[in-house]
Amino acid sequence: MEYIVFLILAPISFAITYVTILVTWKYRKELLGRILIIYFLSIQLHLVSNVLELISKQEQMMLFWTKVQISVYGLIPVYWLAFALVFSNNRKTAKDLLSLWKVLLIPVASAVLVFLYPLTDVFYTGHRVLNNIGLSTLRTEYNYFFWVYGAHCYILFIAGSFLTLRHLISTGILFQKLSFFIMVGSLFPLIANLMYILPLPVFVQKDFTPIALALSGLFFFIGIYWHRFLDIIPIARNIIVEEMDQGIIILD
Repeated sequence: MEYIVFLILAPISFAITYVTILVTWKYRKELLGRILIIYFLSIQLHLVSNVLELISKQEQMMLFWTKVQISVYGLIPVYWLAFALVFSNNRKTAKDLLSLWKVLLIPVASAVLVFLYPLTDVFYTGHRVLNNIGLSTLRTEYNYFFWVYGAHCYILFIAGSFLTLRHLISTGILFQKLSFFIMVGSLFPLIANLMYILPLPVFVQKDFTPIALALSGLFFFIGIYWHRFLDIIPIARNIIVEEMDQGIIILD
């Protein structure tokens, strides 16, 4: 039943992220717009690879798409943190983050190690195929580097959520509403992933994190389109006002 629910929600979730990318596309020349576009493109690829894993009939193809999921998912928290930094007016820090190879070291190492499986068991120690009503998914057994990879992802997600929450508390009513939608959207993936990893009686066979990531796009869409978020923080203000060395006086 979980597989059927996933396949029903997948095209809806993909459509949400697609619309969000279309809305954000006109801001692609701005740093925040580029970050959001890459963020949601990564989510789309993660979602598509999950669907292809489910409908694949051969174990080797299922394993391949599982490896693609791990490789793509490692980029998502990086761009989420970069988004949170720009959103909370830390534009220079976000640029530095995206230019640092260190923040990509664990995602890249994880992608290499997972594609080397089963030649090496540093990331996975084994896997088994779970079948249900004609659909299949892989249930992998984790080794220590998976937990390093997972901790890295969680730290970046939590750090981004913390920055967003802090910005929510420190800003006015308008930005509080924006921050609320973005904050709620960021919590979906964390909750869904914990429900899959922890020994809970729900989501025991299929990870719904890609659905949760895609549905978070609905809240980003509300913030970007309905509340004109990217129009409220134009590039001129970021470049001229925030990064100038001279002091300014504003008179109403």
